[in-house]
Amino acid sequence: MTLQEQVEAAMDYEYDPVYVYNDSVAFESTTNTFSGSYTMTEILANQAMNDMARYLGALYRQEGSTVESITFGETVYTWDVEGTLKGSNWKSEGNSLVSALVGAVVGNINDPQPLTLKLSNGEDTLDVIFDLDVEAVPVTGVTVDKTEITLVTGDTETITATVAPADATNKNVSWTSSDEAVATVADGVVTPLTAGTTTITVTTADGGFTATCEVTVNAAPAVEVSAISVFVDGDGEAKITEPGGTLQLKANVEPDSASNKDVTWSVDNEGVATIDQDGLLTAVANGTVTIRATAKDGSGVFGTIEIVISEQNATPSYVVKVGDTELDVDAAAFLNAVAEWDGSTLVFKDDGEITFEGGLTSDDYGRESGLYLSTVGPDKDRTFETTGEAYVSLTKGETTYYIVFDATADAGPDGRTSKYLCAIPAAAEEAYDEAVELADIEEYVFDFFFGQDKATKGYVVKVGGTALDVDAAKFLNAVAEWDGSTLVFKDDGEITFEGSLTSDDYGRESGLYLSTVGPDKDRTFETTGEAYVSLTKGETTYYIVFDATADAGPDGRTSKYLCAIPAAAEEAYDEAVELADIEEYVFDFFFGQDKITSLTMSADNVNATTSVEFTMPVNTKGTVTDADKENRVRFYGVIPGISASDIQLATIPGGKPEVVTNDTERVYAGASEDDLVLAWGPEGGFPLSYVDYSGEGATTNFVATINKAGSYTVTFVFYDITAGKQLNAKGETATITVAN
Repeated sequence: MTLQEQVEAAMDYEYDPVYVYNDSVAFESTTNTFSGSYTMTEILANQAMNDMARYLGALYRQEGSTVESITFGETVYTWDVEGTLKGSNWKSEGNSLVSALVGAVVGNINDPQPLTLKLSNGEDTLDVIFDLDVEAVPVTGVTVDKTEITLVTGDTETITATVAPADATNKNVSWTSSDEAVATVADGVVTPLTAGTTTITVTTADGGFTATCEVTVNAAPAVEVSAISVFVDGDGEAKITEPGGTLQLKANVEPDSASNKDVTWSVDNEGVATIDQDGLLTAVANGTVTIRATAKDGSGVFGTIEIVISEQNATPSYVVKVGDTELDVDAAAFLNAVAEWDGSTLVFKDDGEITFEGGLTSDDYGRESGLYLSTVGPDKDRTFETTGEAYVSLTKGETTYYIVFDATADAGPDGRTSKYLCAIPAAAEEAYDEAVELADIEEYVFDFFFGQDKATKGYVVKVGGTALDVDAAKFLNAVAEWDGSTLVFKDDGEITFEGSLTSDDYGRESGLYLSTVGPDKDRTFETTGEAYVSLTKGETTYYIVFDATADAGPDGRTSKYLCAIPAAAEEAYDEAVELADIEEYVFDFFFGQDKITSLTMSADNVNATTSVEFTMPVNTKGTVTDADKENRVRFYGVIPGISASDIQLATIPGGKPEVVTNDTERVYAGASEDDLVLAWGPEGGFPLSYVDYSGEGATTNFVATINKAGSYTVTFVFYDITAGKQLNAKGETATITVAN
């Protein structure tokens, strides 16, 4: 028999004992459709499962059968010759075809969809459609097992809702609390928060029937702290041996049920160590301190621990100065930076002397360096003009150490302005002061040892007139790193970027640089999506423009493109700041604090043949913010060049894609008048939180047959119906090439 003859004859196969199909079951041979109508009770009683099982079993059992496999979705099922079921023994890795079909029917019980099976005899294939209709049983009411409950904060209680009748088709319900400050409810579980009363209401999705439970919440009685023990976090030792080191302390408060487990931290000798209210102890000097953690609940209970502090250096009370001007830099950090640069070790001797040991014995010019600190001041004959040397002092009381910097442009091989340190041979305060004045050594100290190039010192990053809490050099270096360029500070003080890409992803020349020319009054945020950040020092202001439009770049970020600003108009700048809230863009883009939902959609190109089904897996992945998780979304595929009559769509888990004719949704998808638009997901959309798009993302299969040869581009659109915007980048596509 042919496959067509077999599917028609299967309904007449006689089982022993005789099996009788449901009265509604019929087989229509022109479309090869097995249909039936069932009540929910019949579904639960396995009537539909038995009918499908008998028909599918007959396809194998009847005389002359040649069916070797049946494909449903992407799974291929073959006959289990050791199977013992009276009906169907079609299985795949132990999983039953009938179970998969029943699951698909029940999963779409409120929106039944035809199920397509592909039969194969090894040479030919034939589709058979199962079109089962479930007669809806409407909801008539709902009750709860508790109508009044009294709770204490810290407890929970579950309210059970019963939907009538028992065989109602749609038993979905939702829960609400009239005062969520008193108690919240989720899936019937009530969580009390504060003393008061609230009404918990359950509402049926079908019919909107309700039932209520009155909830009274009483405050739990206060439980006082009975004991506190203090310990070092991570089972560390009760000591600090690093200069200026820290130790994290923790307090274990008993009992666990104590109403207020907060503590106040204190130390008995702040000259030896200090402690903050997070329990972080910082060493100041050698000695032993007792740390106390006192309960905040008024019980007076406290716990203590002794910490031994040793090997603290002599620098905390030293001050780094240029002339009489104190530098805003920690003395120990400064000296350690000097030692690291020199390759030596900073040593604090028992008599309080500070020295460097183990450094190079000579510099790159053969001069003996043996870097060390000296209490002897600069030589009056060694001025900045004659030697290029300038000096920094380290002062504590009556004691002053000096370090000399060779600040001449050619003093060393590394291209830095300050390059060479050595001992100071003799005293002459005048030469020291002159060196400070001529070399502006404060900037060199910060430039060389703390990475802040002198051209950025004094600059402030602003949005409009508001200064951002971000270091100018750090901000500019982040911009340069993003652009792939190098931040350059020229001799005349100009700041530029060099070596960046010559064009962006759209072919526009970027050559990223800073300009003192402000924004063009005609280039407003509303017309261009551009917003501006300024870098200001005195009378000089540099500008950077951020293109903040949603489609400005291919990487899914909100701020994507930087370029020079063409002309001046402060009004446009202020407007851009107000509209774009650019401060968030700066921190989001350059300091990794994403605050937007951003997805990407991708699929491999597919080669297909007319009248033969193909599968295109479409992957969606990216970031969804908490604020957007309940937004309703839908996924569209826009295909120019074909119509609905040219394509046969297969049913996949979750239902068959919909051909969109609604003008509103066609606008969502960005479709032209003649484009075919397909939609996945229920009409009206589904919440973003229903699918996890993080990591590898989620994959949806596009399964169809195209009966018209050609090459077709599918444009993917992931649309947020609630927010009214596309979440993936425009222009994400894949191609289907169909041959005859």
